[in-house]
Amino acid sequence: MTEAVRYSVSDGIAVLQIASPPNNALSAKVCSSLSMAVAQAQASRDVAAIVVAGSGGQFSAGYPLGALDANRAAEVARLCIQIETCKKPVVAAVSGMTLGAGFELALSCHYRVADIGAKVGFPDVGLGILCGSGGTQRAPRLAGADVTLRLMLEGVPLSVTEAELGAFFDRVVKEDVLEVAIAFASLLVEEGLGPRRTSDRRDGFADSEAFETALTKWRGRLHAHPEASNDDILACVEASRLLPFDAGLSFEQDRFLSRIGAPTFQALRHIALAERRVVQFPELKNGKADPVGLVGVIGVGAVGAGFTVACLMAGLEVVVVERNTSALEEGINRIGGLLDHAVASGRLTQIARDGIEASLHTGNDLVAVAEADFVLEASGQNTEVERQIFAQLDGVSKEGAVLAAHGASVNVTSLALETGCPEEVIGLYFSGAAHLSPGVELVVGPKSSDDTVARALWLLRRLGKVPVRVEPVAGLIGHSVMSAGLRAAEKMVLRGAHPYDIDAAMREWGMSLGPFEAADLTGLDAPWFKTSGVRLSLSLALALHRGRAAGRGWYAYDETGKPRSADLDETLHKMRSSAGLEPKTFSTSTIQGRVLAAMANAGVGLLRKGVVRTPSDIDVALVHGCGFPRWRGGPMMAAELEGLVRVRTTLRAMQAEGDSLSAPDPVFDHLIKNGGHLAR
Repeated sequence: MTEAVRYSVSDGIAVLQIASPPNNALSAKVCSSLSMAVAQAQASRDVAAIVVAGSGGQFSAGYPLGALDANRAAEVARLCIQIETCKKPVVAAVSGMTLGAGFELALSCHYRVADIGAKVGFPDVGLGILCGSGGTQRAPRLAGADVTLRLMLEGVPLSVTEAELGAFFDRVVKEDVLEVAIAFASLLVEEGLGPRRTSDRRDGFADSEAFETALTKWRGRLHAHPEASNDDILACVEASRLLPFDAGLSFEQDRFLSRIGAPTFQALRHIALAERRVVQFPELKNGKADPVGLVGVIGVGAVGAGFTVACLMAGLEVVVVERNTSALEEGINRIGGLLDHAVASGRLTQIARDGIEASLHTGNDLVAVAEADFVLEASGQNTEVERQIFAQLDGVSKEGAVLAAHGASVNVTSLALETGCPEEVIGLYFSGAAHLSPGVELVVGPKSSDDTVARALWLLRRLGKVPVRVEPVAGLIGHSVMSAGLRAAEKMVLRGAHPYDIDAAMREWGMSLGPFEAADLTGLDAPWFKTSGVRLSLSLALALHRGRAAGRGWYAYDETGKPRSADLDETLHKMRSSAGLEPKTFSTSTIQGRVLAAMANAGVGLLRKGVVRTPSDIDVALVHGCGFPRWRGGPMMAAELEGLVRVRTTLRAMQAEGDSLSAPDPVFDHLIKNGGHLAR
């Protein structure tokens, strides 16, 4: 037996233990080894029963994400059938996070013993696919439709102690799960109990009315999204009761193959893998991530309040500073309002809300942050004020404290020079509400130390954020890429396209906001627009139509911030007359193609300049911080799926119309010539 599966026999019980750290994924080697082990145990006269377990406290996390394809799923499906048809009883010792194909493997065993701390689930829906190894047919046979659909449609792992999961397990134990599973297998042998095949079970079908009610309930909750595999999941679970088992497996396999071959799966798998890689900062190799206990926040406006709430909800102590007493009171009220909203939305209990008060401290002077391990400057003041604050922090903050400046246009390099400890200075930027948005760009300055970056990462991960590393540049990643899309949209406006039609086209493609809606939300006088070729939005800002906060931009806004159409006819006429360009009609697909090509071009430029490490880092930043649809994988993955030659052709067409900033980055030529990729 190879080391992927440990094989041992004691007192007639064969123990097959998956040993493939870190999560015992069902790789080709594991599947092959486990298949041979099952065959060996079945053929051995010394074996009366079999226990399948995982090493390291985890049964199996399922398919290895990077190698997930139709062949891998088919291999696991064959393994499940081999186990289920084994002529000797097979017991699964379920522990840790048992997910996806790992749970399918456990369901193919004849009996299941679970550790009380184990969780099980089917996260496949998050990849735009469904079970590919019999899960939709075996799970409802054991537990019915309701809990099966909950696991598969919500994709959230559940504790084995939940009552509705009881039908999946014969024992849920506090003791060593492997020892109990071995004892359970011995008991089966003593009592003459043989295999109990899940394919023969109909316990979950006993109450046909409850089964139909569950189907109706979950069908009513389905949402019409092009990326969703929900309808296929529901259809397969419904088929489990209507079709013979083998036919049900074929039905599931057909649906699975149609999903795993789709671009949506490629995009969702890409972003899932990118999220794993993005936190692997090079500074972690040598940096020491000392924990953060006390956080200091200077300025309690929207950003400061949001960051404070995120820290408080993560169980950290926070001291907030505002030199103006009324501003401090207003900030405390703002924090209280955000906490109350968290309670109302179910993200925080009232008891926890009440207890948080003791962790919040205030001050009117920078001395208040003297003992803080991490200080965020979020005053939102001009550059000169920020420089003064950092110069003063140099004499106040303790040694080793991280000093972070917030903003997409903050010059981290310059601010670091205001202190005597430039190695302790970094930048942060939340493009959304700091307490809600998962995405954050972490700006590593030329003098930022490995320890400083590692400690900042520790805090951001504690807050549940998805940090992306970026070198100092105006607009950072998100705004640089989004501004390029806005600029391409403006060029189409000058040739006759209406801003609202462009926004509608991009929303149809999947963006949460169109480029002009997003510009209004950001503010049309954003400093990074000036360096990215954006012109029309800046001209509106000069006319005091600065966007949503001002009540008027590309759209008009009521007192609640709700957008409505603005009368743009005269404004657009002046813009177009001044440009003197030949009018042109743009189809929805052309609009989408041009905006996305411009975004990809900007991303490639950031890569070439060394601002960002990998194309996938750009995708993570846009998905988690800028409303880019997850199921599209990010702008770089979207370009990959579109085809780099087609993207380059689109950019050349834009360039030929006089848009010099749309000239394809030289990296495109290099990738196309050498068969390179933006998202592999």
